[in-house]
Amino acid sequence: MPGYTFTVGADQDAWNCLGRFTRGYIQALFHHACTVPYAVALEEPEATSNLPATVGFSDLSQASLKRIMQDCEAFQVANAEALSRAYLHRRFLEPNSPMQYCPSNAGRDFYGSRNGVEGIGYLEACLGETSEALHLAAWRKGNVFVRLTRGKVIVS
Repeated sequence: MPGYTFTVGADQDAWNCLGRFTRGYIQALFHHACTVPYAVALEEPEATSNLPATVGFSDLSQASLKRIMQDCEAFQVANAEALSRAYLHRRFLEPNSPMQYCPSNAGRDFYGSRNGVEGIGYLEACLGETSEALHLAAWRKGNVFVRLTRGKVIVS
């Protein structure tokens, strides 16, 4: 997304310990929270973002990281069969350039579907019937809200 570049910062080891699904989810969260929020953008095209473009993974509170990890793990366990089907799909992002759908895509789409972010989410992934099943499962998890408090990114 324009105007924001995701950074890991000093916590490279912690980042490397996360699964690809969780990393995709976190990247989507920061890209969305550091650019114009979707709901606001529909009504106010010049709206500002929730977070400054200078924050990244190392600014995420430990409690928020723990919650994200639990949410991602629970979603993957509850939807293992549908995710397995999704990983069999190839996506054509450019003509003659197939790319396998992978856990980082699925993590990003989990964030997008649960928060109604335009342009990302399982419905955008074109995974056939699997898209709808995963989208509904993510949507049922409800929105997460992101804010900056005392220099830490809080997800609730």
